[in-house]
Amino acid sequence: MPLAALAFALFAPRSPLGPGALGPGSPAPKLAVRTWYKGTPIKELDPSKTYVVEFWATWCGPCRESIPHLSQIARRNPDATFIGVSILEDDKGGAIKSFVQKMGDKMNYNVGYGGNEQGMAKTWMEAAGQNGIPTAFVVQEAKIVWIGHPMELERPLGEILDGTFDLAAYKAAYERAALAGGDAEAVAPEVQAAKAQYDNGDRAGAKIALARAVKEDPDLAEGANATRLGWLAREDAKAWDLRARTLARSGRSVDMRALMAYAQEASAKPSSASLARRAVSLALAAEPRGFDALTGALSVYRQTKDYPQALEVVRKLLTYFPTGRVGENPGYRAVLLKAKAELTGQAGKVGVVSKG
Repeated sequence: MPLAALAFALFAPRSPLGPGALGPGSPAPKLAVRTWYKGTPIKELDPSKTYVVEFWATWCGPCRESIPHLSQIARRNPDATFIGVSILEDDKGGAIKSFVQKMGDKMNYNVGYGGNEQGMAKTWMEAAGQNGIPTAFVVQEAKIVWIGHPMELERPLGEILDGTFDLAAYKAAYERAALAGGDAEAVAPEVQAAKAQYDNGDRAGAKIALARAVKEDPDLAEGANATRLGWLAREDAKAWDLRARTLARSGRSVDMRALMAYAQEASAKPSSASLARRAVSLALAAEPRGFDALTGALSVYRQTKDYPQALEVVRKLLTYFPTGRVGENPGYRAVLLKAKAELTGQAGKVGVVSKG
C-alpha cells in the first residue's frame, strides 16, 4: 500500500482467500461499465491485451492523489489499456462527468461509471476481498495477475509487459499476506523478503535489505516506513510511540499514510491491535476533522471490533454532508447510513447507547 491505509473502507473486513475469491491467477470478471465519460468504450477484455482496471470515486481523497500518477504510468506504458471505473457513488447530477472533465489531462485514460455498491463493486472489488479504493487490477490473457494500489503499480506492470513478472511468487506472497491479515499491496516481493528475514532473526540484514529495496524502487518508501514502524514496535515500545507521534504531527501526508498503513496492518493481529488503535488515536488527534484519517480509522476500528469508536467515526463522516469535501453525494451518504445502522446494533451489544 502503503497508501491503502487511507483508502476508504466501509466494507466489513474479509479474507480474499475464501471459496471462489478472486486473486492472482483468477479469470478476470466481465467488464460492466454503465456509462463511459472519457476515452474509448470497452465492452469486453481482449485476451490478447493487457489491461489496468482501477477503481475510484469522486469523493475519495487518495484517488485524487493517485489519478495523475496513474496517467503518467499510462503514458509510459502504451502497450497496456487503462480503465478507471467509478464505484461506491451514485451517478446523479453530472458529478462524475464534471469531475472527469475538470481533471482533464491529469486523468488521461478511459474512464467510466460501474455502479454504487452493485456491479463491478461486487464482481471485482468485493469478490477479491478488497476493502478500499483506489485499487488497481492488472489483467493479462484475461487473467488477473496483480492487485494493488495504483501508486505501487509501475514496477510490476513493467515486469508484466516485458515478461519477467513471476506470477507464482507473487501469488504465493499475496496469499501469505492475506492469511496474515495483510493487504495485497503490502506484498511487494522485496518487502515480503525483508519481513521474512526479520522474522527469521536476521534483523540487521532485514533492515539493510529493506533500505536497498527502497533505493532501487522509491515507490516502496511508504510501505517500508510502515514496516519499520512495525519492527520498532517489537523492539522498543517507547521509541515506537515517539516515532508514531512524530509521524502524526509532521503535517506531511506521506508520514500520515505510513502511520495509517501500519495501523491497518497491525489491526489484523490481536497482538498488535492496541498499537493499531494507538496509531489511529494519534492520527485523529493531529487531524480530528481529517477526512482521510477518519476513513482509515473506521477501517481499523471495525477490524479490531471497537464498534463504539467506529460508530463515532461514522457520525463524524456524516457531518461532511451536504457541504464540504464530499458534496451532496447521496450514494456515499447512503453507504455511511447503512454502516451507522450496523454499528449502532453492534455497539449496543457491548452496552453503548446510541446518541443519534
